[in-house]
Amino acid sequence: MHHTPVRLAALVPLVVVLASCGPRSHDRGDSADAATDAESPRSEREALLDALDRGEPRIVLVVGRGDDQGTLRQAMRSRVAREDIVLAATRLPITAVRVRDRQTLAAIEALDRVERVEPERFHTADAIPSLELIGQPAALARGADGRGRSVAVLDTGADYTRAAFGSCASAGPDCGVVYAQDFAPSDGVPDDPGSMHGTNVSGIVRLVAPSARVVALDVFSGSTASSTHIVAALDWVIANRDVYTIAAVNMSLGYGGFTSPCPTDVLAVAVQRVRDAGIVPVIASGNGSLTNAISSPACAPAAVSVGAVDRADVPASFSNSSSFLTVMAPGTIVEAAGITMSGTSQATPHVAGSIAALLTAYPSDGPSDLVARLVGTGISITDRRNGLTFRRISLDAATVGGATSPPPDITPPTGSLRLPSDTVRTASVAFTLEATDASGVSGMCVSSGTSCTTFVPFATSGVATLASGDGSKTVRVWLRDAAGNTTTTPLSATVLLDTRAPSGGSVTATTGIRRVTLVATGTTDTGSGLATYRASFSTGASAPSTCAVGTALPESSTGRWTHEGLVPGTTYRYRACAVDRAGNVGVGLTAQAIVVEELDPPTGTIVIEGGREWARTARVSVQLTASDASTVTHVCLSPTTSCTAWVAFAATVTGTLGAGAGPRPLNAWFRDRWGNTSIAPVSDTILLDTVVPASPGVVVQQRDGALALRWAEGTDAPSGLLGYVVTSSTGATAPACTAVPNVAAATAGTREHVLSGLVNGVTVRYRVCAIDVAGNVSAGTVGASIPAPETTPPSPGTIRVAADAEWTRTRAVPVSLSATDPSGVAQVCLSTSTTCTAWVPYASTVTFTLATTAGTQTVRAWFRDPYGNTTVTPISDTIGYDAVAPSSPAVTAVPRSGAVDLSFAVATDSGSGVMGYLLAWSTGTTSPACSVDGARSYVLTDPRVATLSSTAPIAYRVCARDRAGNVSAGLAGRASPLP
Repeated sequence: MHHTPVRLAALVPLVVVLASCGPRSHDRGDSADAATDAESPRSEREALLDALDRGEPRIVLVVGRGDDQGTLRQAMRSRVAREDIVLAATRLPITAVRVRDRQTLAAIEALDRVERVEPERFHTADAIPSLELIGQPAALARGADGRGRSVAVLDTGADYTRAAFGSCASAGPDCGVVYAQDFAPSDGVPDDPGSMHGTNVSGIVRLVAPSARVVALDVFSGSTASSTHIVAALDWVIANRDVYTIAAVNMSLGYGGFTSPCPTDVLAVAVQRVRDAGIVPVIASGNGSLTNAISSPACAPAAVSVGAVDRADVPASFSNSSSFLTVMAPGTIVEAAGITMSGTSQATPHVAGSIAALLTAYPSDGPSDLVARLVGTGISITDRRNGLTFRRISLDAATVGGATSPPPDITPPTGSLRLPSDTVRTASVAFTLEATDASGVSGMCVSSGTSCTTFVPFATSGVATLASGDGSKTVRVWLRDAAGNTTTTPLSATVLLDTRAPSGGSVTATTGIRRVTLVATGTTDTGSGLATYRASFSTGASAPSTCAVGTALPESSTGRWTHEGLVPGTTYRYRACAVDRAGNVGVGLTAQAIVVEELDPPTGTIVIEGGREWARTARVSVQLTASDASTVTHVCLSPTTSCTAWVAFAATVTGTLGAGAGPRPLNAWFRDRWGNTSIAPVSDTILLDTVVPASPGVVVQQRDGALALRWAEGTDAPSGLLGYVVTSSTGATAPACTAVPNVAAATAGTREHVLSGLVNGVTVRYRVCAIDVAGNVSAGTVGASIPAPETTPPSPGTIRVAADAEWTRTRAVPVSLSATDPSGVAQVCLSTSTTCTAWVPYASTVTFTLATTAGTQTVRAWFRDPYGNTTVTPISDTIGYDAVAPSSPAVTAVPRSGAVDLSFAVATDSGSGVMGYLLAWSTGTTSPACSVDGARSYVLTDPRVATLSSTAPIAYRVCARDRAGNVSAGLAGRASPLP
């Protein structure tokens, strides 16, 4: 039946590995192990620490540096009790220690001779016509029976009472099981009746090598074997190798799955020492159906790892497989010692028994010779699950010829590796291989690292993926032959990976007659270095987008091209790209040039403002002449000695002078249609004055039908005063001095102008401006006046405010006026201040609004006739303004028969003063308002006493009134007359 190994959920105990394991034969490289099924070291350590924190002691295995374990164990005894040293191997650098807390664990790890720590792990048994398949009968006929040799079987024990072992009462020299010992806690029986796994495995050893003996070492406790017990058993094997002439160790057990050899695994250390002692360690690969990994300790570099084939000689589906599997053997439905099982556990003893049998034929062979002989003569088997080819053992072929048979192929392949270039720009690089081997090269493993585990069928060429990042990269190839020999040192070749294109720099295109010279400079490459330059061109609207499009120019090693035979007047646009030694092409730089047919620059002249002496703005008109062998197309004007702003050439253009008054030069350069430009400019100079003159102050005199204007002489710098301009209008504003008509010019020195032909009474608005020699005109002085036949202002008459009232309680008051004038009074202006500008049409009575200030106010009046003649001194009247009511008086009511007597106090008023009191009353409960003419209302003066005659209850209100007519809200009350 197919035996599936039991997997552990958690592996708490820890193994501490301390030292190198010494030289290893048949080494498979230094790759770190990578468990696919095993618990990670971090989770193992966390489980260990959690157990210690819970107060649960755990066992750790300690491997020391070198072979002197006494010093290490003496140091450990100072940290743990003697009874806590569970195992002190004598032939292995491994000690098993029970730790009880974190502190003890840390103390052990801190010892100088301690190298690393692993947990005590628990391994499961790997249990699957086999003798005929491996040619055992033929080998046996040649005497290869294992005589004088023994195989140590680390398993569940062996039931030596069975006929396959001689039906022994106990293990011993006369029994097929020469020795038996429990390294796990003893279960009191030779093999667990519920398992019998070790009995079957031991029986297979005896079937293959009938004269060999079995050393049955029980390392299982139930369904698992701890690494502590396995180490103890292996230590015993090394110590008793010569006592029992042990040829091989059979370990049909396993833990986890590793995708690469596991040299640092604790059992790998022990397995290496076993092989160093001259014993072949044969270990099952595991039954996990893995196609890229095998179990521990089969992953140990010193182990002979064994996979299983079925009866059809096809790799079994349950058998673990990987590129570093050593050999295969039958493992399905194998009956031995009366028990039938299937698994890599059954394939493994076929190999261990064969080792014992081979020693009969080749007694002087060492472990590597025996393994090479057995593997090298095997039958090639391809595992269709992963495409890998292995050897299935053939004991017949391995023993052919006896001791005189030619030695098997134990030499790995040799060869050479070539790369197409020493510099590449992609991480994928092609390679070619040449290799030779006596058995034929069967596989190769390609890597950009220092180790490799995945072998593929050999090919003379392939593609390697380089490590990431630019720089020097090494491609390594390990070779394997048909005998399973693998190169220890890989073939290698170095290449520079450069994925970055050149960058930076500049490119220029220089025009010549029907040619362009293109030069690229300054580009750098930090990787493989510059190799060459590429360039392409276009006559379209833009340069080629890359150097791979457009029309290509020949490659240049210097970055310089001369492009000839071009069409004059055509614009050629270029892109130049640097290429490094890896083949990376830069994005490129662009330039353009217009091809010419002549190189002589134009000549010409410049005149500013037609030769005028002065300019009044920096923007001036410039007259130009120019001549050229072809056509002058552009001109550039500048007040400085350099120019870049080109405009289309014309006979007259506009230029801009430099800032500031005084002489200002202007330079001109000319360019023809081919871009030929004046080497030196031509120039002209003009005086610049941008400051306008000061506007003069103006005095006006009214005349009949005219206005006479006079002003003082103005000033100007730097060009000097030229004259004056006078404008006038009867509209809303005076015209600007540049407006026409109504413009009168006057020369400097003339400071008077008469505006005549005017209509009396119609307002004329005028402006007087100064103009300088440069033509700058001032903003002007503006004014307005009326032509008049007479200039006498009106004669003021009278003014009466509010009909001469002393006080008013409203601001809007009537004002009565009188004034006379020969031409009639046209306007009046009223104000409470000493000046007035708000003119209104004259009337005998107008309404005026007093100021908000309480108290006496003076109202003044000015008069104006139709010609603007205005009274100089106003007439005035006064009135008091009081808008605040007086206080209400306090009232005392005294009832008497048929009447009520009222008496009240004196009221106060802060403005015009109290003039009197108002009394209003009625029968009922509501006091009426005070009213001079209201029902039952009285105007009272002193004495402040009133009698109200009534037989019914009455309601009354007493109010105070001031001289301005303001009435207080009043004081209300109720009283009832006596009967």
